[in-house]
Amino acid sequence: MVTTATWSKADINSSLKLTDESGKNIALNRGQTWIAAFTPGRGGVSWQ
Repeated sequence: MVTTATWSKADINSSLKLTDESGKNIALNRGQTWIAAFTPGRGGVSWQ
């Protein structure tokens, strides 16, 4: 499953917070999670 998200942290010691395009928190299931970050405008991202 792929979800477009925005990440934030209140400070360096805070946990990573992920929100979806509507601003809702994204809860992650236990186990392995892959996060890919990219700079907008520097090419696209694709997945299968």
